[in-house]
Amino acid sequence: MGPIGSGSAQLFGSLGGEGDSVSDQKTTDVDRRYRVYQIGGIVLAVLFLALGVAAFLAGGGPIIAAIAVIGGLAVLIVSIVMMVRS
Repeated sequence: MGPIGSGSAQLFGSLGGEGDSVSDQKTTDVDRRYRVYQIGGIVLAVLFLALGVAAFLAGGGPIIAAIAVIGGLAVLIVSIVMMVRS
């Protein structure tokens, strides 16, 4: 029974039973892609917040500034929540 067991172990090893599999590498690539999206969302949120403050200080009106700030906060919250969940 020894030769049968060793042959099946070699077959299992050749099918990807040992070491990193393709699915592990794909998951890492997907995680990196989502991390880039999340960081991009945070950068976008900070940009919206800065534009809202700049619009208010430049006399663009409180409504325009409020829209930019609310949009920036929404994007920031979603980005942080998605980053924590992943």
